[in-house]
Amino acid sequence: MRCTSAAPREGPVLRFTREYVRRSSVPRAAMLELYRRLLTPGAEPYRDGDEAALHLWLAGLVAVRRAGQESEVRVRNRIGSTVFNATWVETEAAMLGSEPDA
Repeated sequence: MRCTSAAPREGPVLRFTREYVRRSSVPRAAMLELYRRLLTPGAEPYRDGDEAALHLWLAGLVAVRRAGQESEVRVRNRIGSTVFNATWVETEAAMLGSEPDA
């Protein structure tokens, strides 16, 4: 199924993801900033103890994969990044009262 503007943007999985990010015990600003960076092509190294990455993974937004000897974190899939895109990050950041640092 292709996610277009006509496709539903609210369902149990999408609602869970959205609410998980909003209610997480990790500072949302850190999660949103990491996710914003991951929306650009590429990945970032995964660091043990990175709570923002861990909670984005628990929300289903990112995947942690092995890259040689290291692990990297990247956006999990294109469907998720279509719904949870840069506009969503900006909207969530505005709800916090500030934008993530550029």
